[in-house]
Amino acid sequence: MASSPAQSVKEPAATTAAAAPAPVSAEPQPASLVALMGGPDSAERRESQRHSFPAVQRVAPCRGTAVPTDADFHLVRCHDLSTSGISFYWPTSPNFDQVIVALVSGQGTTRVLARVMFHGPQAGQQGQYLIGCRFVRRLAH
Repeated sequence: MASSPAQSVKEPAATTAAAAPAPVSAEPQPASLVALMGGPDSAERRESQRHSFPAVQRVAPCRGTAVPTDADFHLVRCHDLSTSGISFYWPTSPNFDQVIVALVSGQGTTRVLARVMFHGPQAGQQGQYLIGCRFVRRLAH
């Protein structure tokens, strides 16, 4: 099992992230995450509209060349989602440059490689960092 500031999980519905505030329902989601994300080669587009996305999803930090395993995924509370990226809360300053995001919707799970573009501590939320990522490409399950 990986040691990390966030709690490792095997079943997304079983636990919540240790550092997350009160549980957040994963219910409020756009009609289709896949449609919202655009094609597999979506480039960063500053004009892409951000949508509030107060859902809990799974994220695995990528470190070095090792491919994250299921044990490396952590539940995170998301902030927003667009066709080009996602932002979420993490309990510490990130020590990684890329993540795999497992977006769960009614159509199944879509795994996406994403690059960390910014991060910063959240005022009034001690120990929480907002991490903004740009989608790089979809991954095979």
